[in-house]
Amino acid sequence: MENAASAPEPVCTAADAETLLRPLLAHAEREAVFVLYLDSHGVVLGIDAFPGGTDTADLPLREVMHAALRLDARRLVLARNHSSGDPFPSQGDLETTRTLALVAQRLGIRLVDHLIFAAGQCTSLKGEGLL
Repeated sequence: MENAASAPEPVCTAADAETLLRPLLAHAEREAVFVLYLDSHGVVLGIDAFPGGTDTADLPLREVMHAALRLDARRLVLARNHSSGDPFPSQGDLETTRTLALVAQRLGIRLVDHLIFAAGQCTSLKGEGLL
């Protein structure tokens, strides 16, 4: 987990999260999932990266929630890249988003967005009305 010193500005919008995460995901050749752990004001408490393969990356829900509780995070932003070049969510992305949002909500944590980077574009599931 990276520490919050690498992200001094609060993450208040999808654009803020995109700006922070684009250098990490926009041109990755392998799939990866990143989680931003935020306090209630959007201050980044930590960032986790979960590398994947050439066409898939799994989100270890248990690890994510353990880190969120340890950091006392109140908000999460999920982000991933699609090496296929398609910036729109797959059925698996939607299921992962719903599961994470539900589990986080039960623990008093809000999933504020899920961003998908591909082919120089970024899709916000919240912006698309899918979160």
